[in-house]
Amino acid sequence: MKIPKLISFKKIEKFITMKFKLFLSLFLCLVFSTAFAQHKKFKFIDELCEYEGTYDSKKYTEQQLKDTYNLYYGESWLLSAADYRHRSKPTEQVLTELKTEYQTKRAKLKGFQLVKNPVFISFRDSLVLSMDQEYLAKSALVKALKDPKALLEYKAPDSCAINYTKPLVEGGEALLKAYEVLTKYQMKNNGDPQRLYDKYLSNIQSSQKYEAAFNEVIIYGWWNCVNHFIPRPTYDARFSENYHKLFIKVDTLDCDEP
Repeated sequence: MKIPKLISFKKIEKFITMKFKLFLSLFLCLVFSTAFAQHKKFKFIDELCEYEGTYDSKKYTEQQLKDTYNLYYGESWLLSAADYRHRSKPTEQVLTELKTEYQTKRAKLKGFQLVKNPVFISFRDSLVLSMDQEYLAKSALVKALKDPKALLEYKAPDSCAINYTKPLVEGGEALLKAYEVLTKYQMKNNGDPQRLYDKYLSNIQSSQKYEAAFNEVIIYGWWNCVNHFIPRPTYDARFSENYHKLFIKVDTLDCDEP
């Protein structure tokens, strides 16, 4: 009867070492491949350059990056439907278009999947507040083209109400006086004051002087005053800086000449 040879300790040690190295290699490959899979690319642009950012997909989704980007760099959030500089459309049609634009843009803003960051959230809140106020003001403006008393529906700041809302609603000589005061104010801040004054004289000497005065005062007086007091979000470097920080690294692909 043969006695089996005993495996030496060195062979056992070598076998275990090989197995461990194989396991370690497989483990490291898995770790690196998983980490690599988490890193994704996202392209975006600002006023001057195009970038490609590398981000951790475990922290943010591509949709979050897109929506956060579009919040700041995307479409204009101003309401353009109310073309108050002429009366080419019926009042009700303009009001309907304005309401549709307002509701669509507001819903889009509120539906954005933003990266959870106070700067981004605060910016959206400011945009929504601004849009709400702009909608109310422009609605009153459009209605006032047909019925000046509609301006009373909007709670304008005192300076706007006294200088413009009151004479626009009263009409007559009060309106003409407001037009005169407005023209003199505009002349102080205009590169061609004589042109403004000539236009003023032409308007008040025409048979349609009250209509002309109303159009000038409601646009360049009332609207400019009210618009000045509508709270607007601040466009500054904070948003861009915080957005760039979302990425592990950001490569500049191309830039326009400044």
